Amino acid sequence: MTSAPSGSVDSGPSRDNEKPALLSVLESVSTIVAPITLIAALAFYIGLVRQQELAIYLGLQAGLLGLSYQDYLFRSTATLVPFVAGLSTFLLVLAVLALLARELLSARSKPLRRLGASVAFGIGLLLMVFGMWRLFTGGAVTGAWYLVGPIALFTGCALLLAYGSALLHDEGLGGVTSNRFASIAYTTPLVALMLVSVFWAANDYARRQGYSAGRSIERTVDATLPAVTIYSPDRLVFQSSQVRETFVGTGQEQSDRYRYEGFRLLLRGGENYFLMPNDWSRHRDAVVMLPHDSVRLEFRPGGGQ
Repeated sequence: MTSAPSGSVDSGPSRDNEKPALLSVLESVSTIVAPITLIAALAFYIGLVRQQELAIYLGLQAGLLGLSYQDYLFRSTATLVPFVAGLSTFLLVLAVLALLARELLSARSKPLRRLGASVAFGIGLLLMVFGMWRLFTGGAVTGAWYLVGPIALFTGCALLLAYGSALLHDEGLGGVTSNRFASIAYTTPLVALMLVSVFWAANDYARRQGYSAGRSIERTVDATLPAVTIYSPDRLVFQSSQVRETFVGTGQEQSDRYRYEGFRLLLRGGENYFLMPNDWSRHRDAVVMLPHDSVRLEFRPGGGQ
C-alpha cells in the first residue's frame, strides 16, 4: 500500500475556490459596466437626435455641421442630466408600486392574489397596447404629454412581468416553478419592449430639446450669439437686410477689401463657420456657411453690434 507523498499538495479545493471568485469579479464588473454603457449610448443618442432636430429647425442638415462623436457627447450633457434624473425618479416610483403589487400578489388569501394578478394583467395589457399604438402612429413633441407613449409602454410591460412572475412561480395560481423555458419566452420580449421604450423616450425628449433650442436661438440671437465681422478679398452677396457691406479699399492687404457686419456666429463645424444675420427668422432668413480659410472673421460678445 503506497501513501501519497508528504510534499504533495491537493490543488482541487483551491481551483474550486478560484472559479467562484473569478465569476464574482466578472459579475461585479458587468454590474458596473452595463449601466455605464447604457448611459454612454443614451448620451450619444440624445446628442445626435437633439442636434438633428436643431439642424432641421435652422433649415440645415446635421451632416453639414461636421460634428464628431465627442461633440455629440458634449452637447448632450445639459439635456442628459434632466433625462436621467427623470428616468431615475420614474423607476423609483415604479419600484415602490412594484413592492405594493408584490405584497398584494403574495397575500394569504388566494382570491385576493387572483384579483391582484388579474388587475395587473388587465392594466398592463391596456397600457402596453396603448404604448404600441403610440409607437407606430407617432406624435408631435411640442405638446405637454409627448412622453405618455413610452411611459405607458414601460409601465405596461412592468405590470405584465409582475403578472407573469406570479403566474409562473405561485403554485396557488397554478404556476409551474420548473418551467424555465416558459419564463424566458415570456419575459424576454417584455424586457426588450422596456428597452425600446427607454430609447423611445430619449428620442422624443432629445427632439423636444432640439426644437426648444432652435426656438431659443431664434428669440435671442442678438443677445446670446457672438457678433461677427467678415473680411473678404472678394465681394460676397447676402440676401439679408441686416448685413452691411463696406468697401475697405485696395491696399496691400488684399484679403480685407470688403467688410460685412450684421452676422452672428452659430457654431464652427468641421472646416466651416455657420453664421446667421441679426434678428434671424427661420421663415425669412437663411443660415450662411463659410469655409474658415476663405475669409477673416472678428468676434465680439453676444449683444454687441
